[in-house]
Amino acid sequence: MQIGWHMPSKFKNIAFHTKETSSEFGRRIIRHEFPFQDQPFNEDLGRKTRVYNVSAYVIGRNWEEDRDSLIRACEDSKAGTLEHPDFGAVKVYCEAISVTESKVASARRADFEFTFVEAGAGIAPAIKINTIASLFSKIERGMIEATSVFKKVYNIAQHPEFLIPSMVTTIMNSIDTIKVTVSPSIRKKSDDLMKVDVRDTDALGTALYELFTDDTDDLTLAKIFYAVELMPLDTTTPDRLAESTNQNILVEHLKNMSLLCAVRQTAATEFDSYEQAIKGSDKILILFEEQNYEDKAELTDVRTAFIQDINARAPDLSRLVKKKISIPRPALVVAYDVYEDANRADEIVKRNHIANPVYVGGSIDLELLSD
Repeated sequence: MQIGWHMPSKFKNIAFHTKETSSEFGRRIIRHEFPFQDQPFNEDLGRKTRVYNVSAYVIGRNWEEDRDSLIRACEDSKAGTLEHPDFGAVKVYCEAISVTESKVASARRADFEFTFVEAGAGIAPAIKINTIASLFSKIERGMIEATSVFKKVYNIAQHPEFLIPSMVTTIMNSIDTIKVTVSPSIRKKSDDLMKVDVRDTDALGTALYELFTDDTDDLTLAKIFYAVELMPLDTTTPDRLAESTNQNILVEHLKNMSLLCAVRQTAATEFDSYEQAIKGSDKILILFEEQNYEDKAELTDVRTAFIQDINARAPDLSRLVKKKISIPRPALVVAYDVYEDANRADEIVKRNHIANPVYVGGSIDLELLSD
């Protein structure tokens, strides 16, 4: 923006004339891009520091004194006030200054390029780890590691074709669980999975990875954990033993990937109470125990990150309390009495499974959030 000489500015009460200004604003966005994922995960770390760039000059009989005063002001360690017709009065630091002087005897002028940055609060923020972002990253890495392990140990290519049906049946039992999904992409990927030759370890591992990394319906994918089971197989011959071994590998892999989906679904849940968060986390931790997580590197780090996330989020949530409403009254009245907010009547009705919102209380204790 062009500014005329008749509109002077000041920094730390030292005057100068402005020729042109520019400013920088925005957000601090960190892009996370994962293998085989078309959509990035963008992490917003807050507003960027505001930057004010000023092209200026001093001129006249005292130009050298004014030049030196501005240089000293910029080199001073303290923040100062920038008074400018474009920016108003803002507290800033002078991050950089460049000076150009004319050597023509009659010029009596020095030109400046200032970079000012907002001073901010001057208080270092408390360290707060983004536990959810860390957990999602660990889940993605866990799925990659689990897939890598599966591709290394699963192998029926060198065995007779009569081993194929049990592997196909194991996969079909899993697919049956997700037929009810509302996600078109998961339906398509499950269809693609059924077309894969189960003897092709790489293709099977990749198809399963594509299915489980689809986060459009984690709740349904998590149900595979309970649906897939080992079938009793004969192990009296080497080939039948290989069939049993590989079926066990396949089932374990399906359960591991399904468990990671369950963790991802829980991580994405916005709990409304401390008790709900703890109850949800306890269910997940039981699944980790069932999968003997301590023996699986792909699960250990995820479990640790999951506990860190729950411990970070849960303490700030409202607690559930019991309240006796002796005289039945409408939910609107109860909401206003408890929260001074009648708009929370539906929350009370839903949480306590009340059939008639006009009749709340009486013989039962209401379950309410503490705030």
